[in-house]
Amino acid sequence: MLIVLTPPKMLRYEARAIMALLDAGADFIHLRKPGYSSDELQQFLKDIPVAYRGRLSVHYHHRVGREAGLGGLHESGSYQVEGHCALRQSRSCHSLTEAAALPSHFRYAFLSPIFNSISKEGHRAAFKSDELRHFLQGRPPLSPQVVALGGVHSGNVSLVQELGFGGAALLGAVWRLESSGVDLRGTVQNFSEIQALWKKRSSF
Repeated sequence: MLIVLTPPKMLRYEARAIMALLDAGADFIHLRKPGYSSDELQQFLKDIPVAYRGRLSVHYHHRVGREAGLGGLHESGSYQVEGHCALRQSRSCHSLTEAAALPSHFRYAFLSPIFNSISKEGHRAAFKSDELRHFLQGRPPLSPQVVALGGVHSGNVSLVQELGFGGAALLGAVWRLESSGVDLRGTVQNFSEIQALWKKRSSF
């Protein structure tokens, strides 16, 4: 499972890039826009056809996600899903204890930071490989998937699989920007390179 997180700022051509990444094979894309209002996110989603929305998950703006027909809601910190939810649910975890206690209704959880972050200066790896391998390979079969977040790129994505993660979440290694906004070709190329390595390792 390969998941792409959006940059925190709204970017020109970003909606096109989201569609292109989904067409290229990204399983899900997480819309993470902490500095924007619900109205701004609603406006942004107008540029994304309904056919793509089932593979989008939203952070923070859960009401907008439900109303716009998105497929997933993501919890982090105090931003939790309220009431009954039949949508795909995910959560951010920052410790093995937190990930181990994740209720079964979650589809997956982000565990971070696994490597030194590419997009967040000062966010350094918080886990040792041996403890991750022991934790991940000892989880019950029906537990929510644990997805590696933080510093994942083409040079270490094979290690993510080797350790036993069910997926990788990508941010800084995928998005290529230029002065006018998102470099569509470069962004998809970055993702495709990581995807090829992921698939290669999965075929072993």
